[in-house]
Amino acid sequence: MSKQRSIAFSLPPRSAASVDPELPPEVFSPGGYPRRIRMRTEIKRALVTALVATVFVGGCERVPEAFSTKTPEEIKQLTAVTDAVVSLARSVDDSSKREAIRQTVAAVAAADAQYQWHGDAIVNTTNAATLGCIDAHGITVLDLETLLARLDEAVQQQDEKKIAGRRGLLQELAMNATGCATQSTQFLIGLEKRPEALEHGAVLISGIFAIASSMRAAGGLSIGLLLEEQVRNYETVVARLGDERDVPIITDALPKLREAVAVLKEANSVADPHRDPSPDTAAARSVSESGGGTHPSTSD
Repeated sequence: MSKQRSIAFSLPPRSAASVDPELPPEVFSPGGYPRRIRMRTEIKRALVTALVATVFVGGCERVPEAFSTKTPEEIKQLTAVTDAVVSLARSVDDSSKREAIRQTVAAVAAADAQYQWHGDAIVNTTNAATLGCIDAHGITVLDLETLLARLDEAVQQQDEKKIAGRRGLLQELAMNATGCATQSTQFLIGLEKRPEALEHGAVLISGIFAIASSMRAAGGLSIGLLLEEQVRNYETVVARLGDERDVPIITDALPKLREAVAVLKEANSVADPHRDPSPDTAAARSVSESGGGTHPSTSD
């Protein structure tokens, strides 16, 4: 039976001129976002407007589907997502960062069928909106390289207005994805007590956190605090599941992500020994308190 989900997030309004004054109006939707991104989001919204066809059976909440054993190929796909994010954290220049962004987007896209399956396995009226926002960002991130190419073009032209508009668009998309990632930890991990659902949720947050990390990097924002949040939620899953229910994909990812966080902290310390080690705390708190629906300062 098809399980459809609802999207409960919106993109903030922007004028076409604020993004790119020289692009013809037909390139943009009324909201100011590239038409292709807006169309994909609206198509997804139309497909998932209805909630799960059968959420309650006999007065009981729908039971999550069993977490099946992964094939070697599936494990390889999900491991590639983590490895790409770690490479992003280790990037030391623009060239390596761009390549890491490309790898992250490609890895997430390759694992998309798995993320869809895990979402369908646990969807209910409580988490449907969260799963919908994850789906939508999985579509939007596919256009990231195109948006970066447009920013590069503006830089080459030395057009400050275009640069500001295109970088601002990337940062707004990044903050939307950050809000969705934070929302996913609340509804898929924080409020979840069912072991099977926690297993599925842990895999799902690997995807949205990778998407948010790539978008933040593309917008020139830091990813350190985001990775720390991912680590904390993985640790929560491991602690709640106990020794009897191991999720190798998560336990294998934890040491890699912890090391990536340490690398970022060290890099910040070397760059500015007097800098607050958690410069994004205020922004992250604002996103968390809003449930991912607002757009706090994008200054890192």
